[in-house]
Amino acid sequence: MAKAGGASAAHFVSADTPVPAPILSRSQANALANWKMGGPLPFIADFDPLEIARQLTVKQMVLFCSITPEELLELRWTKLGGAHTPNVKAMTAFTTRLTNLVVDSILPYDEFKERAVAIKQWIKIASQCSSFNNFDALMAITCALTNTSVKLLKMTWDAVPAKRKEVLNSLQATVNFNQNFKVLRAQLHDQAPPCLPFLGMFLTDLTFVDVGNPATKTSDTGLTVINYDKHTRTAKIIGELQRFQALYRLAELPDFQDWLATQFYRVREKEQAGSNAQATHYRKSLLLEPREMRTPVRSGMFGWMRSNTGKQDMSVPIPSTTCIDRALFYYLPILIQ
Repeated sequence: MAKAGGASAAHFVSADTPVPAPILSRSQANALANWKMGGPLPFIADFDPLEIARQLTVKQMVLFCSITPEELLELRWTKLGGAHTPNVKAMTAFTTRLTNLVVDSILPYDEFKERAVAIKQWIKIASQCSSFNNFDALMAITCALTNTSVKLLKMTWDAVPAKRKEVLNSLQATVNFNQNFKVLRAQLHDQAPPCLPFLGMFLTDLTFVDVGNPATKTSDTGLTVINYDKHTRTAKIIGELQRFQALYRLAELPDFQDWLATQFYRVREKEQAGSNAQATHYRKSLLLEPREMRTPVRSGMFGWMRSNTGKQDMSVPIPSTTCIDRALFYYLPILIQ
């Protein structure tokens, strides 16, 4: 298997491919410069959705192209906290934190109209990610917008135009993990780079191959032989992943990247502080738009719970399992250690 970034990658992305001009107005550039000098932190809605999608893709693609074949063998990303798979760990952590960042950027607003503006902006960003085939970011953002803490903000969603909701439904259908990512696989089948697929899909495939097939098998003559079929399937999956390890021709904006890094650092600090992101977001959601507790409806491992008095229990939020939890199931072990 060839290393990432080799001749095969260069074949798909020519050095002559024009780099699109950044979408950053003078006022936006000044806002970033002012922030770096100690001014207020710009909001997500202050920037063009396309440029945000581009800068996310620049960061993600570097991480994705750094993943080596050795990191994808023998489920190494699930062992020792991912110590021997730093690039897989970095990529999966970025995807999870992007999901948390989306939720975290919606819930701080007390006014539902402001929350609706944030949701509309993220739908636009997700749509732009989809337009140039960044399916990893698309998965992270759509999962955030269907997170229980966001999904149940009824007044907020009522302020989101129906057209935007239709766009979101269409985007969700693309990365739906039902039927083993059937729609996404079909779209990737004939997709030429540059393209950033959802890494979790490949890790899921590798997990099933590794767990479902022994390393050796018994031949018709009773001899124990290497199970070459298992290794062939593993090589095919890794080869398909490598096919997409080709960098986009996009301009990296240093100040913009610093701003994004600050946003992710804020999310990471909350994680390291020991707080449960889902529980914190859910509690905040209840404070923003209180609602009567409903009849328990299970979703995965969690569901609605009713207190003994029949009233809301604000002290013990029980968020339902989100799609990012289920889609990332096979590489969660490296994120929780």
